[in-house]
Amino acid sequence: MDPDLTPNCTDTALEDVKKSMHISQIALQLLTLLFSILSVVFTYLSTSRFRSSPLPKNLRILMGFHHIALLVYTIPFSLNQGYHLVTRIFYSDCALLVPVSRCVVLRIFQSAASVFFQFFYIAVLLNTFLNSFKFWSESQHSKWLGFLCWIIAGYATFPSVAVDHESKEFMLNCSSFEHKRNSVQKMIFLFFLSIDFASLLGLGFVYYYWKTKYSDPVLRLSISKKKRFEELQRVFGLILPNLLLNVGCYIYFAGLSIFMATEDRLDGNSFMRVNSVPFYTCVSPALWMYTLKRFKGKIEPEPMSSEVHFKILEQSSEEPTVSYVAEADVVTVIEQI
Repeated sequence: MDPDLTPNCTDTALEDVKKSMHISQIALQLLTLLFSILSVVFTYLSTSRFRSSPLPKNLRILMGFHHIALLVYTIPFSLNQGYHLVTRIFYSDCALLVPVSRCVVLRIFQSAASVFFQFFYIAVLLNTFLNSFKFWSESQHSKWLGFLCWIIAGYATFPSVAVDHESKEFMLNCSSFEHKRNSVQKMIFLFFLSIDFASLLGLGFVYYYWKTKYSDPVLRLSISKKKRFEELQRVFGLILPNLLLNVGCYIYFAGLSIFMATEDRLDGNSFMRVNSVPFYTCVSPALWMYTLKRFKGKIEPEPMSSEVHFKILEQSSEEPTVSYVAEADVVTVIEQI
């Protein structure tokens, strides 16, 4: 037995291990693993559809970064859960605990992707704002926004990784926050939710500004401004459902994590019940595909059948009938088309 494991093999740890062997807990881990597998499939399908979509190139570039983040989170998470499920077959008791310093090797990718998910919507907001006011329109700038999000994600993750690398503690589930104090978790969740709400308010402001501005009858005659407002409507319609999904998942995650924490920590079993990120990574690409399908339907309507086409032509070629009605020296012409 690892000498560092002995002080961590407490009665509480043994009780958590026992709970993790329960059929409901194993079923929950299998469900999160299924979410991860489906996420990879949906992400692949969504990526291929976005590449051929009529979306603005700027937005397609940012979407590419988001799809990469989905895979960066999902693949390490799948490996984590697969490892824990397999070790339950061969090990028992405290032998199932894993050193935090070992977990950090895969957790670093999950943590960075989680931070990226939050800043992605800020990047979309900035890109939309700057394009709306024509501060830039080059796709190169969207790439830099995507890279900047990853740089921020790495910078935000590094301090925690450095501490975890030197840790002598052990964890029941490598994907959990069980080694983080409740106060730290609260700070992380509040930070994430603040970014989400800032994205919501920002997108709402830009949309309201342009909707109010476009209500001016003079500006309605401007083809360029009309096109700009229509593009903003498409972006808003695509981004808002996923942003609301992200906000909902983190409100659920944060609320239950803080509520279920005991002894100022959240154990690995409880974490599996509150962790909504696997659900987000599974539903997000599917939601992207759904909103993209609606978007394409508006600008690429279904082809008209030949019967309907010829019927319209016949109706348009019919001679109008004209009748005259005389009333008190007034001739009223009624044209029936």
